[in-house]
Formats: sequence, C-alpha cells, structure tokens
Amino acid sequence: MINCQGLPPGSMKHVTEPLEKSLTEIFPDLRKLVPYGRQGSQKLIFFTTWRHQRALLKLFYRKEPRSGRIQREIEAYSKVQSEYVPRIYESGQVKIGGRTYAYLIEQFIEGSTYREVLDRRRRQPLESVLPVWESLLRACTDFERAGVVHRDIKPDNILLDHQGKVWIVDFGIVRILNLPSITATGLYRGVGTPGYAPPEQFRNIKQAISSRTDLYSVGIVMYEALCGRNPYLDDWPHVVDILRRMEREELPPLTIPGDTPEGDLAGFLQRLIKPDPEERPAGAEQALAEFLAIRARLPLDSEPRG
Repeated sequence: MINCQGLPPGSMKHVTEPLEKSLTEIFPDLRKLVPYGRQGSQKLIFFTTWRHQRALLKLFYRKEPRSGRIQREIEAYSKVQSEYVPRIYESGQVKIGGRTYAYLIEQFIEGSTYREVLDRRRRQPLESVLPVWESLLRACTDFERAGVVHRDIKPDNILLDHQGKVWIVDFGIVRILNLPSITATGLYRGVGTPGYAPPEQFRNIKQAISSRTDLYSVGIVMYEALCGRNPYLDDWPHVVDILRRMEREELPPLTIPGDTPEGDLAGFLQRLIKPDPEERPAGAEQALAEFLAIRARLPLDSEPRG
C-alpha cells in the first residue's frame, strides 16, 4: 500500500550548499546516497537506505512547464492504492542553492525490467506470461478505481522482483481523470511511447482517455511477450509511421499454444489491442473478469487456484 508521508502543505526545507554536499543534511533518515540510473538536468535519482529500507530518492527540478507534470506524478502516487506500485515513504519539496526541487522517497524494487526478461528470451511460454498478464490487469483495476490512467505501460516500466512479483513504475505522464489535463489541447500528438500507447492517446483525444487506454498497452506488451516482437516497431520506423500502423493495421491474431480449443485467450488479446477504444473491454474490472474466466478454462491452468 502507498504510504505518503509528505511535508505539510506549504512547508519547505531550505539549504544553500551545493546539492551533493547537502542531501545528507536535508534528509537525515537517508544513508549512503549513490547516483542511480539516468541523471538529467531536471531529474536526479539516488539509491539509498531510508530507515533500514532500501529506497530511491528522486529529485525533480521544479521548472515550468515540467513542474505541473511532476506534481501530477506525486498526486497519482497518493491516490493509487495498489500492491503493484512501489510505496512512497515520503514526499515534499526542498530548496537547494536557490533551486526548488520536488522529491519522492520511493521503495526500491530489486529485480529485472520486463524488457530485460524479453531480451533474454524473446518469446515467452504461456505459463510465464499468465501471472504477469493477471498482475497487470489487477493493477489496472486499482488505477481505474483511483481514477488514474498510467498512459505508459510498457516493458521498461514493468519490474519483476526476485520472487516474480510484478510492479509498475514511472507515473511521469499519468492522467488523473478528475483533474484538468495538463497536455496542451492543440497538440497534434499527445504524450506516450510509440508502439505501446493507443491511437487515442497519440492523437490527443482527451475525452477518449480511460482505463481502456491502459488495457491497450497491456495487450501490446502481452502480444510482444507471446509473439517475440512488437510488429509495430519492426524496421525502426519513424514515429509517424508507427502511429499510422497502429491506426490502420490491426496485428494478426496469434495462435497461442496452451489456449482453449476455441482460441479464447487469443480472442481476448485481440480485443485488448483494438485501435478503436469502444471495441476493447468496457473497463479494467471487466477485462480482469474475462481474463480470469478464460484462464480457468486453459488446459495448462485447470488446477484450482487459491
């Protein structure tokens, strides 16, 4: 469960020393700060220990227009209650050397991205795909209940820890449905990852963004896991070509070893990745119910499940 313990509204810690020498003083509960992952001018990440728990400290430079997106990411973490999202131990803002940073102290998940899993074995067996698929759909139901659309579900943002548990990370382009959109209305192309975001997202059709948007991305990830590739990304096409493919070319149905004789799982997958959101399941809860019903009929998964 997410546990946000941020600073009271309007409060801020102030320091004037250089960033690298200041972090320990600003965050006395943190130990052994080590730069982690890709660093940038507006986002810094450190691996650390927070009260004996391994964690990531994320610092976001609050400069317009990025500060609005950063605040949405923090708000999304506070709204979503899901066992598939890392906990937030603390959040707030700090001032360092005259710069204001938003920060998150986030649970560290040790394991592999699903991209790394797919790179090691391009085509995944159904028995390994099914638990990932179910976890992603369950996470989407949590997002749906919170009124949140992740909008960037892809192999790079899915983690599998050493116990095989699935986690979804990076809410950097999240949409909170009961708040005004912060993506400019007049943009021809919306935010998202080419090859995984659905047409309505890339076309910036705001009224069409819903849990069905995340279901599409889940479907593409599962198609890639079972097929061994994402056909929309073949031949390294330009982003415009990817969008045209996704709007005009439905991916061919898969034959999935271990599926029901009627091909129920393949049919369900095909519905998830329909270019028209109205042709996908009505929502995440419905999609999960359909998936569980099909999974119970699969020959390889017919044993009772607790």
